[in-house]
Amino acid sequence: MNRRREIADRVLAKWKARGYALEAVPDWIYLVELWIDGAIDGAEMRRRYLATLKAQAYAQRLKETPARAAMITMGTAPEAESATVTADPSELLD
Repeated sequence: MNRRREIADRVLAKWKARGYALEAVPDWIYLVELWIDGAIDGAEMRRRYLATLKAQAYAQRLKETPARAAMITMGTAPEAESATVTADPSELLD
């Protein structure tokens, strides 16, 4: 685990020197700590981080476009799956 800590420290220092303060991103640090502890491997760390970025981007898009968020919530957005009626129409007349 000390080896993984050294690797993580080197990577964080390298990115910080390039102007990216990854240690300021709590989600990233949490995943790095899981990797250092051996709870997840590098591929899982990457997968989880990309999923986090995707979720954050989605939340940001919803925040920027409340009308679009309402469309998605109500299922009227073009990418929303169309609803199908499975009831027999004659049942609605009773």
